[in-house]
Amino acid sequence: MIARALRALPLDRRDAPPAAFGLLGAGLTLAREATYGAVLHWDSINYASVASSLAAGEGFTEFGGEPLAAWPPLYPLLLAAPALAGADPIGAAGPINAALAGLTIFVGGRWLARRLEARWLALWGGLALALAPPLAWMASWAMSEPLFILLTLLALMRAEAYLREGDAPALRQAAALAALACLTRWAAVPIVAVVVPLLVLRPGVPLPSRLRRAALYAAISATPIALWMLRNLSAGAAPLNAENKPPLPLTETLGAAFGVAGHWLIHGPPWAAQDLAGRALGGALLLSAAVAAAGLLTIGRNDAGAWRSRGAPGVFGAFALGQVALFAAAAAAIGRADSAQGYRLLAPAFLPLLVAIALALDQLL
Repeated sequence: MIARALRALPLDRRDAPPAAFGLLGAGLTLAREATYGAVLHWDSINYASVASSLAAGEGFTEFGGEPLAAWPPLYPLLLAAPALAGADPIGAAGPINAALAGLTIFVGGRWLARRLEARWLALWGGLALALAPPLAWMASWAMSEPLFILLTLLALMRAEAYLREGDAPALRQAAALAALACLTRWAAVPIVAVVVPLLVLRPGVPLPSRLRRAALYAAISATPIALWMLRNLSAGAAPLNAENKPPLPLTETLGAAFGVAGHWLIHGPPWAAQDLAGRALGGALLLSAAVAAAGLLTIGRNDAGAWRSRGAPGVFGAFALGQVALFAAAAAAIGRADSAQGYRLLAPAFLPLLVAIALALDQLL
């Protein structure tokens, strides 16, 4: 499915700069891992143990013998491929994630080169993707975010293609890619939550047809992860990972989100942007994105041509804001909103937000 989505855009000379940017991003990720390898987290140990169990024919089983339930299955399944060849899943995670980061940068830069009229802006966007701190930081960890970010970007690009052109294969590809994203991270919910309403609102198409296509998209994208959750229930586990802690005030969770966005603008460790100035900058960025996404999605609501050309790209900004809302809701529910957690959970919002900014600048110019 990923290869089919990539073939939707034929290769030509415009792909040379994105390819160079992708190699740069992959190289920078490998440089971060040169001394000690990929950074490990508690999740990394579980992913590797499940991959080893899969390679040994023991199914989705963690090192303690419990069935995998707290995480979706796709990333450990990916790590099981080198484990089948006798490689250590932890050692293989670093090169795999570097390759995923490079492919993500190439895909994003390639798409911008075809969608932006200003060539210099497409080059700027591709270089910004290659040097994006959230992508490089997450790709250096042995975790599922690089795969999730790639699938998310592809799913949004194919959804935008359908919203803009009405291409039925693009809609099926978008749904399948969203399903794969859901099988990688629970945080893929905003993809479906954003695209389904846009399918219903898309002008120029009779309402019954819009409802059918929205239902088809929702069914394809949500069915695999729903089956996985049923499997968790049948195994005696919770359907998804959850914690029971006192909820946090919304102001605190939004403040943490603003701090993460501020770090995107201020160089330094994740906690460096948690002061008032960093949160103010991050809040201004996210609020500006909210206004821009709302403006794009309401452009030409009575003019199908104008909405397809200028409103459909709002799906990128809408997803980024949906990811922020998901982080705020999750942090409030589990009673924790620290900067490291926010940096990880909001990293997938960075690239779609960057794409949305590039599209908006191209239209202004």
